[in-house]
Amino acid sequence: MKKVIFFTILAVASSLVGSVSAKSWRVNNLDASANFTTLDAAMAGVTAGDTIYLEGSPNDYTLSNAISKQVVIIGPGYFLDQNENTLVSKSPAMIASNVTILAKGTVLEGVTINKNNNTNLYIAADDVVVRKCHINRIYFSDNTASTNLEIANTIITQSITNDITVGSNDYGKGGLISNNILGAYNLFSGLRNFDILFNTFTTTNQFATAGSSNCNIRNNIYRGNSVGSGTNNTYTNNYKASTAEFVGGDSSDKQWQLIATSQGNTASSAGGQCGAFGSSSPYVLSGLANIPHIYDIEAPTSASAASGLSVTVKIGTEK
Repeated sequence: MKKVIFFTILAVASSLVGSVSAKSWRVNNLDASANFTTLDAAMAGVTAGDTIYLEGSPNDYTLSNAISKQVVIIGPGYFLDQNENTLVSKSPAMIASNVTILAKGTVLEGVTINKNNNTNLYIAADDVVVRKCHINRIYFSDNTASTNLEIANTIITQSITNDITVGSNDYGKGGLISNNILGAYNLFSGLRNFDILFNTFTTTNQFATAGSSNCNIRNNIYRGNSVGSGTNNTYTNNYKASTAEFVGGDSSDKQWQLIATSQGNTASSAGGQCGAFGSSSPYVLSGLANIPHIYDIEAPTSASAASGLSVTVKIGTEK
């Protein structure tokens, strides 16, 4: 639940970094006072374990090399102009190049990798977390055909993406795919021993799991004519929803919430809601990070020496 707090901002501390020696850095390609103005410079200058705050901008970011240091990269979220109470600044942190992760334990949150539906994320390391991101396609691969990778313990959650699949010689071994809004491509090919829980599949194509094996596929919402295939997968309490059971509207993610009368609200194995907005860790609109964020500022157009300048700042936090 959103908590609204009125206070003077003194500092924002992140709880995502475990090491007391780790540092936090600002990256902003429009602000010369930021620690770095390019993502390439940030990756060259930070130390493993550091957190990079990739600030929203109307100008895209690019990343020339793979992520080879274990870092946490936090962006502002996405669809910020489509949902209420997001941020005062509506620009996402768009990475307009493919991104490859080679460093174990890397975390991406609130980042957009979806320039013209043509930029992708390649996960080629264990223990990677992708949370609250907007990504065209996610591959378990290093984006080459010359390796044979077994990528373990991946978490992809509370994100929106068209596809989660593997490279031609690779596969994903164990992990969690939960509370995502998922699109149209060859979903889940090559995944083994994954928990695929509380996702919403937005197309009327088959709920595709061909090529996957030994996966626990539970409490999802799908719209196609069949649940899927694969080898030794377990399908439990997946709910087929009609178009009329979604709220619709102009928001790219909010439109996939269920209406109050949908039977999908009580169809999960625990009796709660199926799909991305179910469970104790539901999808968060616009991928807002779990840090304080300014979503409204009220200030008068003029001030005086006697009355001063009274400013009201509204700040929200998300799960």
